[in-house]
Amino acid sequence: MVLRMPRPTKNKHGVYQYRVRVPQNVREAFGRDFIRESLGTKDCEEAKRLFNDRHARSLKHWDAIRQGPISLSHKQIIALAGECYWGMIALLQNDPGEASLMQAMLDLKERLEGTEGAMVPWYRSTAKQLLIDRGMIVDDDTLERLIGHIHEASKQALRQLKKNAEGDYSPDPQSSRFPDWETEKPTPVASIVGAEKGISIWDLFDAWEKDHLSAGKTGRTVSDFRHKVQSLVNHLGHRDAGQVTSKVLRAWTDDLRDNQALAPRTIKNKYLAAVKTIFAVGVAREMVAVNPAASVSFKVPKKDKIRPKGFTDEEAKAILSCSFRDPDTLGKMAASTKLAIRWVPWICAYSGARVGEITQLRKEDFRVSNGVHYFRITPEAGTVKTGEYRDVPIHSHLVEQGLVEFVSAAPDGSLFFDLKTDDDPRKRSESVYKKISEWVRKTVGVTDPNVKPSHGWRHRFKTVARSSDIALDYIDAIVGHASSGVSAEYGEFPVGTLSRELEKMPRYGV
Repeated sequence: MVLRMPRPTKNKHGVYQYRVRVPQNVREAFGRDFIRESLGTKDCEEAKRLFNDRHARSLKHWDAIRQGPISLSHKQIIALAGECYWGMIALLQNDPGEASLMQAMLDLKERLEGTEGAMVPWYRSTAKQLLIDRGMIVDDDTLERLIGHIHEASKQALRQLKKNAEGDYSPDPQSSRFPDWETEKPTPVASIVGAEKGISIWDLFDAWEKDHLSAGKTGRTVSDFRHKVQSLVNHLGHRDAGQVTSKVLRAWTDDLRDNQALAPRTIKNKYLAAVKTIFAVGVAREMVAVNPAASVSFKVPKKDKIRPKGFTDEEAKAILSCSFRDPDTLGKMAASTKLAIRWVPWICAYSGARVGEITQLRKEDFRVSNGVHYFRITPEAGTVKTGEYRDVPIHSHLVEQGLVEFVSAAPDGSLFFDLKTDDDPRKRSESVYKKISEWVRKTVGVTDPNVKPSHGWRHRFKTVARSSDIALDYIDAIVGHASSGVSAEYGEFPVGTLSRELEKMPRYGV
């Protein structure tokens, strides 16, 4: 009798699957009778390769179950803990961030030591991944000791990274305490997603970052993506791009929702979107064969709409009225920030611009053409979502309030923050943005969580503009929204024409 070898099978959509029966002698310990996973492809040859790679992992796991739990020597445990140490150093050494953050993490880890069993949830997945990489299942005592030494190794890494953050990159004299793993390493498991040997998730991130920055896009997105990718790496307990599957990603998104209490929209549009993007770059660069996130979706329940997204008349008047208060009532806030609180809400009210686009404005961005005063929102000043400049006329009510005179009298450079030599203007602009939002909530008292404390102006502007019979294409040109249709690609909107339309808006009587 010839035994039939397992092979890929198709589901009803024509996508190949890895579907195999778990051997009887390991079924109880494994916990399942069958394994069924999508291979994420309809190509026969690709499916065969992915199936063989995945089956090699299953065989390795089943062999470890048959062998049973083993114990490791003290030296082997220290060697595994050392891999965690070197992993943290490699990940963060070049850009460790603030020393205070490293100290805060150290303090948190040290507090774990006072509670029995507190370290297990922190390090169990990391410890088990190290063991899986070597095809081992260990006894409870070995796992407990390994977790303890991983904890000590992570504290040592944080102390070294704190030194790096403070400008000291001298070698860690204690790093030589970690020995090499002495036993012969098992043959590395072939990549599930067809990654080139040694490709890590961070390699994909680096490739995306280079493309992103070379295209002139914002570094803020890089920081945001790095945080999301780090979340995935923490969940996995490893950085191997080849071991990331759609199933793994679904488990990660479920964890973000169930255990970290993140909003479904945040998970879908931030965390999952970041991973999809970096793997897409990996596919384009032939670093990985397929994007495991491409088939992963995350349902976002429709949010009940109980009020407009823009400020109501009462909220708008409250914010604008409060902006006239004596600056001394704002306390020790920087003078430039007080000026931002005075002017930014008014500019947003009459332009529909994003608050961050206004807080980054410079004196040179304000101009006049044929008697029309306007300002230019440009990527040269900071972050612009579309990556394109636009000219926005200044409403006559702002001119009468003295906006043009304020700008003329201001020193060169940024209007709403003082830029020091080593400052990042984008971060300074964002800081002012946040202080304005905090002022709206705490001082003005617009606390309804269903309206954003700054973006509410953008929604309100379009509502008021429509009510003022301003044509949609003019509204879009002022706020920087893309107009639909081929005709939108032709011609420009002269600032004088936009000014004519903008003057149709009623004045705020405050």
